[in-house]
Amino acid sequence: MQKLLQPNFGRALAGALLLSSAFSLAMAAETSGFTGLRQSWEASLQNDPAFAAIEARHETSRSKLTEARALWLPTLSAQGGIGRGDQQSETRGAAFSTPTLPETRGVNFLTQMDTSTRSHWSFEARQPLLDNDRRIDASGLKNAANQAEVQYLDARQQQILKVAEAWIGAINAANDLSAVQRLIAAADRAGGLAQARYDAGELPITDLRDAQALRDTTAVRLLDARNALDVAQLKFTHLTGLQPPTALPLPDVTPHGLALEERFELWQQRAQKNSPQLILQTLRSAQADSEVSRHGVLAGAQVSVVAITGRNLATGSGSYGRSAQESQDSLLGLEAHIPLFTGGMRSAQRNEARALARAASADLQSVRQQLDEQLHAAWLRLTTAEARRKALARAASSAAMRLDATRIGLEAGDRTTLDVLTAESDQLRLDAERQRAALDLLLADLHLRAVTGTLSPETLEHFDDWLTPSVAAH
Repeated sequence: MQKLLQPNFGRALAGALLLSSAFSLAMAAETSGFTGLRQSWEASLQNDPAFAAIEARHETSRSKLTEARALWLPTLSAQGGIGRGDQQSETRGAAFSTPTLPETRGVNFLTQMDTSTRSHWSFEARQPLLDNDRRIDASGLKNAANQAEVQYLDARQQQILKVAEAWIGAINAANDLSAVQRLIAAADRAGGLAQARYDAGELPITDLRDAQALRDTTAVRLLDARNALDVAQLKFTHLTGLQPPTALPLPDVTPHGLALEERFELWQQRAQKNSPQLILQTLRSAQADSEVSRHGVLAGAQVSVVAITGRNLATGSGSYGRSAQESQDSLLGLEAHIPLFTGGMRSAQRNEARALARAASADLQSVRQQLDEQLHAAWLRLTTAEARRKALARAASSAAMRLDATRIGLEAGDRTTLDVLTAESDQLRLDAERQRAALDLLLADLHLRAVTGTLSPETLEHFDDWLTPSVAAH
C-alpha cells in the first residue's frame, strides 16, 4: 500500500508545481501592457513635482545670457518733473554792458518769484566703451548660464536613475511576491497530501507538522512581500503617474551594449570629458580666476559715450514783477571715471579673490580625485553585478536539478515532504535572486554611465528592447 501511495503523492506534488508555474505565467501575461523604462522616465518628467521645480529653475537661468548681452548695449533714461515753489536770487558788484552803452560796474541784480511754477526734463543716452566690472559681470553671467545648463543635464540623468530604481524596485517586489505565492500554493497542496497519508497511517506526525510549519512561516513572508510591493508600487506611481510594472520574467541572455563590453580606460576618458561634476567645478574655477582680474590695474575704470539733452523752466511773479527763467542743455562726449585711491579696499579685495581662486583650483583637483574614486566604484559594482548574475544563474540551475532529484527521492521513499518543500523554497529564492541580479546589472550599468555623464534615454530604449521579447513570449 505504501508503494502505491508514494508515486501518487509524487505525481500530485508535480501537478501542484505545474499549477504554480501556470500561475506564474498568468502573472507574466499581465505585462502585455508593458511599461518600459523609457516610457516611465518620460512620464516622470511631466508628473514628478521635484523635477518640475528643477525645470522652473532652469528656465530662470536662460535669462542670464540676455543679461550678459544687455550689459554692453546702450542705455537710455528719461527724467522729468513739475512743481511749485519760491525763488529769490541776488547778485551784487556785477559789471553790465551793452553794445550801445558803456560798461557799468557795481551793478546789482535782484530776482524774486513767489509761488512759481517749475518744470524740467532731460534725456540721457550712455554707451559703455571700457568697463572692467561690466566685462567680469558679463563673463560671470555667461558662466552661470553654463553652470545651470550642466546642472540641468545632470538632473535629467539623475532622474533616469531615480526612475530606474523605482521601476526595478517595483518589479523585484512583484517577483518576490509571486515566488512566495507559488511556494504557499505548493505547500498547501503538499500539506493536503501529507494529511491524507498521515490519516492512512503511512506518514509520521512529524512530516505533517513540518509541512504545516513551513507553510505558516511562508505566510509571514507573504505579509512582508505584500507590504514591500505596496510601498514599491506607490513610489513608482507617485514618480511617474503610471500603473506600476507587474512580475516580469527576465531573459536568460545578457543584454548587448553593456558598458562592460568596452575597456575601463575608455570610460575614464569619457568621464574626464563629460562628467557633470567635473565640468561644473571647472566652470567655477574659471569664474574665480576671472574675479581676480576685477581688482587689477583697471579696477573701477569706466569710459562711456554720453549724450544728454534737457530743459529747465521757472515762471512766476514777485516784488519786481513777472519773471521767467529758462535753460536748455545738450551734451555729446566721452565720460571717464578712474578711481585713484580706495583706502586699501582694492588691494584687500584682490587678495581675497586670489585666495578664493586658489580654493576653487584645489576643489577642482578634489573633484577629479572623487570622480576617479566614483568611477572605480561604479566599474567594480558593474563587474561584480555581472559575476553575481552568472553565479546565481548557475546556482538556480543547480537548485532546479536538486529539486528534481528530491522529487524522485520522495517517490522512492528516500526524501520527506519537508525535503521537497525546502528544495523548492531554495529554487524559488535563487530564481528570484537571479532575476534581481539581472536588474541590478542594468542599474549598475546606468549608474556607471551617469558617473561618466553619458547616460541618455537611448540607453533605456536599448534595455527595453532587451526585455520586449521576454514580455511578448509570456
